[in-house]
Amino acid sequence: MWLEKIKTFRDENNIDLNLNLELHIAYFFKYLFKEHVEFTLVPTKSKNPSEKLQITLIEKKKKITNYQLFHWYQFDFHKLIFEEEKQIFKDFSDIRNKYYEAVEISKKNSPVIKGDDSIELKKEKQKTINENNSKLEVLNSNLKLKADESDKKIAELRKLRNMFSTYDSFETFISGLTNILKL
Repeated sequence: MWLEKIKTFRDENNIDLNLNLELHIAYFFKYLFKEHVEFTLVPTKSKNPSEKLQITLIEKKKKITNYQLFHWYQFDFHKLIFEEEKQIFKDFSDIRNKYYEAVEISKKNSPVIKGDDSIELKKEKQKTINENNSKLEVLNSNLKLKADESDKKIAELRKLRNMFSTYDSFETFISGLTNILKL
């Protein structure tokens, strides 16, 4: 789910995203949170008119504070991301188990060349062994590709999950978000 949102963000936006830049982070997370959190600027009722950020949790239809959003991020969002990470681990584990099953089946079904086999039978058995080994090499290569792909996905999700480890870092996000909304 979240990886799909990241991919969609990259496809829809002509921006070379750099998550070390404050406004890039704000723009990106505003997009990621859009189904869960609404950000708007509302006029203040003061002698010096300005605007302040209003945050609404969409599913609860509830206005919340910056700190409550930080709490939502560190607990609810964290849980959502972690669930997707667990699914990636499970999917890879399933693939790895199928690979190990294929290796075991190949070992069981692989012919054994015996000393008293005819030359023709030895060639036939060796050909079968070579074909099985070739298939296993392809499977092993695919397994390594899937492992790399899973690791990349997990790293991307973990980065999202750990982006705001302190309230100070989160306040920087809020500041950047407010600036984007003022544009």
